[in-house]
Amino acid sequence: MQMTTPTPDEKGYYRIDQEPITPVIELLRTLETIPKLSITGIQTVGIDHAREMRRLKAVDQVWLWCNTTRDALSELVMLPGLRVLDVLSLEGSARLSGFSHATALEEVRINHYLKAEDVLDVAGCSTIKELGIQSATLTPAVVDALIALPNLASLDVEGTNLDDPMLECLCSKRSLTQLDIGATAITRRGLTAVCASMPQLHSLDLWSTKLTLDDLQLLTKLPKLEYLSVGDLEGLCDWDQVLLTRLLLDLPALKRVWIDGVEIDNAHREMLSTKLERVMVT
Repeated sequence: MQMTTPTPDEKGYYRIDQEPITPVIELLRTLETIPKLSITGIQTVGIDHAREMRRLKAVDQVWLWCNTTRDALSELVMLPGLRVLDVLSLEGSARLSGFSHATALEEVRINHYLKAEDVLDVAGCSTIKELGIQSATLTPAVVDALIALPNLASLDVEGTNLDDPMLECLCSKRSLTQLDIGATAITRRGLTAVCASMPQLHSLDLWSTKLTLDDLQLLTKLPKLEYLSVGDLEGLCDWDQVLLTRLLLDLPALKRVWIDGVEIDNAHREMLSTKLERVMVT
């Protein structure tokens, strides 16, 4: 390959999108810092890929848009300067490790196939501020480890086995301002704990839960709630649009809402849009 100056795409990402990756790594090694790095077009990022990438001088953000083995991720998490890490999904039987040695990580999203022991290793990184672990396996020990993260402000556990007792424990985490608990088994009991113990919440995702409109009246106790996601898959949510609109307008700090799977006519959308900065209905 002829040596040329590497350039980012229109979104600012330097891309590795074909095998072999060594020639691209050689080009990228000419950069002192890579602001954004995207890995696409590779079926699975394995340990050999990770060791090649470890030769880079510094990377701020990495987006692994492909499967990644656990042993490869254990290498990649120690990339110099790594602050933001997005991983499509994990595979392989190796034990995840290395997060306790990542000293710059602030945002981590690994949203498929995380086992409980994987989450425990991720929680070994004390600098994490935003954590997305959709579909992960949670246990009381995992919840305790999440609570112990000193800087955690945003947590996404959509699609996990989160239940009311685990949510009640999470409610003690006063640094959390954004909480995504959609598609979990929480009930009114869990939401009661959230509304009683987490007045600091700015953002709450309750999509695809068994909560009723009557349960959502509890949200009026959240004085700082600016964003809310509610509803369900199309055809599964028969909420009354009049009652829902009235509820949303009664939330004191609400600015943005995402309503999914609920019939909202133009008149009620207009009522919401008059007060709120953004109304998304899908």
